[in-house]
Amino acid sequence: MALSSSMSGALQEVFTGRPWMQGFQENMIISSSFFLLNVGGAAAAGAYGGAGVNGLQARVRWTKTPGSGGALTIGPAAHFNVPLSAPIEVGSKTTFAAHEFGHTIQFIALSALGSPWMPYLGMGLVGLTDTPIGRFWEDTASLFGNLLGGGFVR
Repeated sequence: MALSSSMSGALQEVFTGRPWMQGFQENMIISSSFFLLNVGGAAAAGAYGGAGVNGLQARVRWTKTPGSGGALTIGPAAHFNVPLSAPIEVGSKTTFAAHEFGHTIQFIALSALGSPWMPYLGMGLVGLTDTPIGRFWEDTASLFGNLLGGGFVR
């Protein structure tokens, strides 16, 4: 999370003049909160399957599926209640891990506009819809994850 938050803060400073430390702190507070709540929720539910960092993204794995299986990424922190290597077809065949990693790349890229949180959360909500913009958001997450996270499923 620190590397992603740092990269996001640097982009904010370069493109918008917002101080790096301000962007870094905001990103770390929000993503760390999501990560820690995720770990605590998994532990409380008796479903903690592990946590760790993979490059730019911190991940929490649940062993039981609350509701339907899937994943959720908030900036550089991700929650999985499916195996990381589970295949998903969103735009292209990939894995849940690569697709969610692509959302972290989108978060970093949006930092060039300033604080990425509102645009990122807004696009994430649009991504839940079956609209051209929603499909574009989700398809590009798979593309970025495949290109930068090595998630292609053959």
